[in-house]
Amino acid sequence: MGFTQKTLDDNSAPQLIESSPIDLDLSSSLGESEANEGNTTLILSRSKDSHFYVDGAINGVPVHFLVDTGASIVTIPTSIAESAGLVAQTENNMKTASGLAKGFQTTIQELEISSYKFNNVTAEIVTGEQALLGMNILDQFDMIQDGDELTLKPK
Repeated sequence: MGFTQKTLDDNSAPQLIESSPIDLDLSSSLGESEANEGNTTLILSRSKDSHFYVDGAINGVPVHFLVDTGASIVTIPTSIAESAGLVAQTENNMKTASGLAKGFQTTIQELEISSYKFNNVTAEIVTGEQALLGMNILDQFDMIQDGDELTLKPK
């Protein structure tokens, strides 16, 4: 797939990510977070297309997210939304890099990226193929880019 993910904790060298979620039980506004012990730092490598990606899941459905600091909120393609049982709520007009687009607000009951779990996440359902990990999730991390690596460390 052209990318790798590693984790760092305070006591070890980089390792491949293993599934042991830290529950960041977040409200729908993502205003508060609470992490269990074992802060894990994610290190994402730039892919061949010059973007950063992270694997995750929405309501248990596997998703390959593009890390998008230009997206205000998580954006989900219709096909993934249907598979994950998401309900389209309010219709919205959105400004995107490609121009104006229509989307439908939804709430993701459980979003996982790597070893992190988020609950009641506001997202937009849109046409397209790529899920975007937007700033309503990325704001929960300190992000440091160093060359071809992007480090995400929980705040």
